[in-house]
Amino acid sequence: MKKTNVFFIMSVFAFFLFSCGGAETTSESTEKGKNTTEEEVVQADPPKSAEELRDIDKMDENEIAEAENKDEVYRFSSSYSLNEFPMEVLEAKNLQTIELNNYYGTTLPEELKNLPNLQVLYISGGTKMTELPAFLPELKNLKTFAITAANTLDLNAAFKILSQCENLENVQITFSEVESELPTEIGNMEKLRVLDISNNQISVFPEEFFSLPNLYSLKITSNEDYRYDYDMLFEKMVNLPKLERLAIYYSGLSGLPEVFNEYPVLNNIKWREEGADWADSDKVTATTDKWNEKFPNIEISWSTSSSLFYDMY
Repeated sequence: MKKTNVFFIMSVFAFFLFSCGGAETTSESTEKGKNTTEEEVVQADPPKSAEELRDIDKMDENEIAEAENKDEVYRFSSSYSLNEFPMEVLEAKNLQTIELNNYYGTTLPEELKNLPNLQVLYISGGTKMTELPAFLPELKNLKTFAITAANTLDLNAAFKILSQCENLENVQITFSEVESELPTEIGNMEKLRVLDISNNQISVFPEEFFSLPNLYSLKITSNEDYRYDYDMLFEKMVNLPKLERLAIYYSGLSGLPEVFNEYPVLNNIKWREEGADWADSDKVTATTDKWNEKFPNIEISWSTSSSLFYDMY
């Protein structure tokens, strides 16, 4: 088994209960009831708490296939590159975390919706998915969704689907090469706390983006091939009432704007650029010290080591 990755420790979730309808009295209704009972109904145990998950190792697809009691499998992390989803892991009906490492598949199986406790779905490395599956909103306990190296994914269509996931709090979609507009539906994501949309090609940020009520951590790094209008973004982001953490690595900025002093709760900025001021550790320290003096209520650091999941938990 793999050693537990503390970056993926989950919070306690309320178990999603399914209730069955009562019996019918007519012959037609009786037949309907018969058909209903013959359908496969997935039963799962209540989800583990964060404290319990700390003591549970992840299992790969081979370990899950060999596990005698699959009901005791809660965390899956693939062992190697995958061109398609390993269906055998779906036998572990109590899964709470799925990590698809170096996943090159074009889609996800609809059977995922039969995992009522699934809280984290993480996909890394060069996926060929062009769209997200429409069934994702049926994962009622899904709290964290991440795709790194999204490549061909259309963010407009993706966020239209993610905005329907009623309990989603943490989203990471990075390195899409498809020029996209964020949809107005992103404003429906009222529980969204952590968002990483770095190194994408986002052409339009709708007004609804700047009023997300619970957004706490935002990574909005761009690259030299596709720069965002940071003057506009920073002026409008002042309206995010709970934004405390901001990451803007290698985004071509010559400095940080005065408007950051007007942000209601912003207290941490992670920032680093190329150039002479960032050439070695001494210059980096001098540069960040200078900007920390300008923004006394904000801690400005240059480290790029912490991930989305570090910020979340």
